[in-house]
Amino acid sequence: MTHFHGDHYMGSPALKQAGAMIVSHRDTAAMIKKYHEPEVARRQAFFKANKLDPKEVQLVIPDATFEQGMTINLGGRVVELLYTGPAQNPGDTLVYFPHVKSLFTGGPFSRKNWPNTSFTPSIDGWIAMLKKVAAMDIDQYLPGHGDVGSKQDLLDEAKLLGDFQAGIKAAIAKGMSREEMVKNLHFREYKELRNYDRLHGFIESTYNLLTTGKSAFFLP
Repeated sequence: MTHFHGDHYMGSPALKQAGAMIVSHRDTAAMIKKYHEPEVARRQAFFKANKLDPKEVQLVIPDATFEQGMTINLGGRVVELLYTGPAQNPGDTLVYFPHVKSLFTGGPFSRKNWPNTSFTPSIDGWIAMLKKVAAMDIDQYLPGHGDVGSKQDLLDEAKLLGDFQAGIKAAIAKGMSREEMVKNLHFREYKELRNYDRLHGFIESTYNLLTTGKSAFFLP
Protein backbone atom coordinates (compact mmCIF):
# COMPACT_ATOMS: atom_id res chain seq x y z
CA MET A 1 0.00 0.00 0.00
CA THR A 2 1.52 3.31 -1.05
CA HIS A 3 -0.81 5.50 1.04
CA PHE A 4 -4.00 5.40 3.08
CA HIS A 5 -6.60 6.57 0.51
CA GLY A 6 -9.42 4.08 0.23
CA ASP A 7 -9.18 3.73 -3.54
CA HIS A 8 -5.62 2.44 -3.02
CA TYR A 9 -6.17 -0.04 -0.20
CA MET A 10 -9.79 -1.23 -0.18
CA GLY A 11 -8.98 -3.92 -2.75
CA SER A 12 -6.58 -5.57 -0.30
CA PRO A 13 -9.00 -8.36 0.75
CA ALA A 14 -8.89 -9.82 -2.77
CA LEU A 15 -5.10 -9.66 -2.81
CA LYS A 16 -4.91 -11.19 0.65
CA GLN A 17 -7.21 -14.01 -0.40
CA ALA A 18 -4.91 -14.69 -3.35
CA GLY A 19 -2.00 -15.14 -0.96
CA ALA A 20 -0.33 -11.73 -1.18
CA MET A 21 1.63 -10.21 1.68
CA ILE A 22 0.41 -6.66 2.31
CA VAL A 23 3.18 -4.15 3.08
CA SER A 24 3.09 -0.43 3.88
CA HIS A 25 4.91 2.33 5.70
CA ARG A 26 4.12 2.32 9.41
CA ASP A 27 2.31 5.69 9.18
CA THR A 28 0.12 4.39 6.37
CA ALA A 29 -0.78 1.29 8.37
CA ALA A 30 -1.70 3.41 11.39
CA MET A 31 -3.91 5.74 9.34
CA ILE A 32 -5.64 2.90 7.50
CA LYS A 33 -6.56 1.39 10.85
CA LYS A 34 -7.61 4.66 12.49
CA TYR A 35 -9.45 6.28 9.59
CA HIS A 36 -11.03 3.35 7.78
CA GLU A 37 -14.59 4.31 8.68
CA PRO A 38 -14.20 7.97 7.60
CA GLU A 39 -12.59 6.76 4.36
CA VAL A 40 -15.57 4.53 3.64
CA ALA A 41 -17.97 7.34 4.58
CA ARG A 42 -16.43 9.89 2.22
CA ARG A 43 -16.76 7.49 -0.72
CA GLN A 44 -20.49 6.83 -0.44
CA ALA A 45 -21.21 8.56 -3.76
CA PHE A 46 -18.78 6.21 -5.52
CA PHE A 47 -20.34 3.12 -3.97
CA LYS A 48 -23.82 4.32 -4.93
CA ALA A 49 -22.88 5.23 -8.51
CA ASN A 50 -21.32 1.81 -9.04
CA LYS A 51 -24.08 -0.07 -7.18
CA LEU A 52 -21.66 -1.38 -4.57
CA ASP A 53 -22.44 -2.17 -0.94
CA PRO A 54 -20.01 -0.34 1.36
CA LYS A 55 -20.83 -2.85 4.10
CA GLU A 56 -18.85 -5.42 2.10
CA VAL A 57 -15.64 -3.41 2.44
CA GLN A 58 -13.31 -5.29 4.78
CA LEU A 59 -10.41 -3.71 6.61
CA VAL A 60 -7.10 -5.48 6.02
CA ILE A 61 -4.17 -4.36 8.16
CA PRO A 62 -0.74 -4.67 6.48
CA ASP A 63 1.19 -7.83 7.36
CA ALA A 64 4.49 -5.94 7.51
CA THR A 65 5.54 -2.32 7.86
CA PHE A 66 8.77 -0.35 7.44
CA GLU A 67 10.15 3.04 8.45
CA GLN A 68 12.78 4.09 5.87
CA GLY A 69 12.69 1.39 3.24
CA MET A 70 12.36 -2.30 2.42
CA THR A 71 13.74 -4.61 -0.26
CA ILE A 72 11.52 -7.37 -1.63
CA ASN A 73 12.57 -10.23 -3.89
CA LEU A 74 9.83 -11.22 -6.33
CA GLY A 75 10.75 -14.24 -8.40
CA GLY A 76 14.37 -13.14 -8.70
CA ARG A 77 13.47 -9.49 -9.31
CA VAL A 78 14.37 -6.94 -6.67
CA VAL A 79 11.76 -4.33 -5.76
CA GLU A 80 12.65 -1.49 -3.41
CA LEU A 81 10.14 0.33 -1.20
CA LEU A 82 11.39 3.87 -0.52
CA TYR A 83 10.27 6.53 1.93
CA THR A 84 11.62 10.06 1.56
CA GLY A 85 9.22 11.72 3.98
CA PRO A 86 5.59 12.88 3.74
CA ALA A 87 4.50 14.49 0.47
CA GLN A 88 0.82 14.34 -0.43
CA ASN A 89 0.36 12.18 2.67
CA PRO A 90 2.34 11.00 5.68
CA GLY A 91 3.72 7.56 4.84
CA ASP A 92 3.88 8.11 1.06
CA THR A 93 5.72 5.11 -0.36
CA LEU A 94 7.63 4.91 -3.65
CA VAL A 95 8.06 1.54 -5.37
CA TYR A 96 11.28 1.25 -7.39
CA PHE A 97 11.84 -1.42 -10.05
CA PRO A 98 15.59 -1.13 -10.74
CA HIS A 99 15.70 -3.73 -13.55
CA VAL A 100 13.55 -1.42 -15.73
CA LYS A 101 14.44 1.93 -14.08
CA SER A 102 10.80 2.58 -13.27
CA LEU A 103 9.25 4.14 -10.18
CA PHE A 104 5.66 3.83 -9.01
CA THR A 105 4.86 7.10 -7.25
CA GLY A 106 1.51 6.35 -5.59
CA GLY A 107 -0.29 9.51 -4.47
CA PRO A 108 2.20 12.41 -4.76
CA PHE A 109 2.38 12.52 -8.57
CA SER A 110 -0.11 12.38 -11.43
CA ARG A 111 0.79 13.65 -14.89
CA LYS A 112 -0.96 16.88 -15.96
CA ASN A 113 -3.28 16.71 -12.99
CA TRP A 114 -4.11 19.17 -10.21
CA PRO A 115 -2.65 17.65 -7.04
CA ASN A 116 -5.04 17.23 -4.11
CA THR A 117 -3.62 19.27 -1.23
CA SER A 118 -6.22 18.18 1.32
CA PHE A 119 -3.96 15.69 3.10
CA THR A 120 -0.44 17.09 2.94
CA PRO A 121 1.31 18.24 6.12
CA SER A 122 3.76 20.32 4.05
CA ILE A 123 3.63 21.54 0.47
CA ASP A 124 7.32 22.47 0.72
CA GLY A 125 8.08 18.87 1.71
CA TRP A 126 5.98 17.62 -1.20
CA ILE A 127 7.87 19.83 -3.66
CA ALA A 128 11.21 18.67 -2.26
CA MET A 129 10.15 15.05 -2.68
CA LEU A 130 9.18 15.55 -6.33
CA LYS A 131 12.50 17.25 -7.10
CA LYS A 132 14.46 14.52 -5.33
CA VAL A 133 12.65 11.80 -7.25
CA ALA A 134 13.10 13.66 -10.55
CA ALA A 135 16.87 13.62 -9.92
CA MET A 136 16.96 9.83 -9.63
CA ASP A 137 18.21 7.58 -12.42
CA ILE A 138 14.68 6.72 -13.58
CA ASP A 139 13.37 6.27 -17.11
CA GLN A 140 9.66 6.36 -16.37
CA TYR A 141 7.39 7.35 -13.51
CA LEU A 142 4.21 5.37 -12.93
CA PRO A 143 1.59 7.49 -11.12
CA GLY A 144 -1.19 6.29 -8.89
CA HIS A 145 -3.65 7.81 -11.38
CA GLY A 146 -3.29 8.72 -15.04
CA ASP A 147 -0.57 8.42 -17.64
CA VAL A 148 3.09 7.43 -17.34
CA GLY A 149 5.22 10.50 -16.68
CA SER A 150 8.70 11.86 -17.29
CA LYS A 151 11.15 13.82 -15.15
CA GLN A 152 9.78 17.02 -16.65
CA ASP A 153 6.27 16.04 -15.63
CA LEU A 154 7.41 15.75 -12.00
CA LEU A 155 9.14 19.13 -12.19
CA ASP A 156 6.01 20.62 -13.76
CA GLU A 157 3.95 19.42 -10.80
CA ALA A 158 6.53 20.80 -8.37
CA LYS A 159 6.26 24.18 -10.11
CA LEU A 160 2.46 24.08 -9.97
CA LEU A 161 2.54 23.37 -6.24
CA GLY A 162 5.02 26.19 -5.71
CA ASP A 163 2.97 28.66 -7.75
CA PHE A 164 -0.23 27.60 -6.01
CA GLN A 165 1.20 27.91 -2.52
CA ALA A 166 2.77 31.28 -3.35
CA GLY A 167 -0.60 32.52 -4.63
CA ILE A 168 -2.40 31.47 -1.46
CA LYS A 169 0.31 32.99 0.75
CA ALA A 170 0.09 36.28 -1.15
CA ALA A 171 -3.68 36.34 -0.73
CA ILE A 172 -3.36 35.67 3.00
CA ALA A 173 -0.86 38.52 3.28
CA LYS A 174 -3.41 40.83 1.64
CA GLY A 175 -5.98 39.86 4.25
CA MET A 176 -8.26 37.91 1.90
CA SER A 177 -10.67 35.48 3.52
CA ARG A 178 -11.01 31.88 2.40
CA GLU A 179 -14.29 32.72 0.69
CA GLU A 180 -12.69 35.62 -1.18
CA MET A 181 -9.88 33.38 -2.37
CA VAL A 182 -12.30 30.77 -3.70
CA LYS A 183 -14.13 33.52 -5.58
CA ASN A 184 -11.16 35.46 -6.93
CA LEU A 185 -8.18 33.10 -7.35
CA HIS A 186 -8.21 31.16 -10.60
CA PHE A 187 -4.65 30.05 -11.55
CA ARG A 188 -5.77 30.05 -15.17
CA GLU A 189 -2.33 29.06 -16.45
CA TYR A 190 -3.18 25.59 -15.13
CA LYS A 191 -6.83 25.44 -16.20
CA GLU A 192 -6.22 22.71 -18.78
CA LEU A 193 -5.10 20.20 -16.17
CA ARG A 194 -7.41 17.45 -14.92
CA ASN A 195 -9.33 18.24 -11.73
CA TYR A 196 -9.20 22.00 -12.30
CA ASP A 197 -12.93 21.94 -11.55
CA ARG A 198 -12.02 21.01 -7.96
CA LEU A 199 -9.83 24.10 -7.51
CA HIS A 200 -12.10 25.62 -4.86
CA GLY A 201 -11.51 22.63 -2.59
CA PHE A 202 -7.74 22.81 -3.06
CA ILE A 203 -7.78 26.52 -2.23
CA GLU A 204 -9.77 25.87 0.95
CA SER A 205 -7.52 23.03 2.10
CA THR A 206 -4.32 24.97 1.41
CA TYR A 207 -5.68 28.04 3.19
CA ASN A 208 -6.40 25.80 6.18
CA LEU A 209 -2.89 24.31 6.08
CA LEU A 210 -1.15 27.67 5.86
CA THR A 211 -3.24 29.35 8.56
CA THR A 212 -3.46 26.50 11.09
CA GLY A 213 -0.45 24.33 10.27
CA LYS A 214 -2.72 21.32 9.91
CA SER A 215 -4.07 19.44 6.90
CA ALA A 216 -7.72 19.95 6.05
CA PHE A 217 -8.59 16.27 6.47
CA PHE A 218 -8.37 13.95 9.43
CA LEU A 219 -4.63 13.35 9.68
CA PRO A 220 -2.84 13.10 13.03
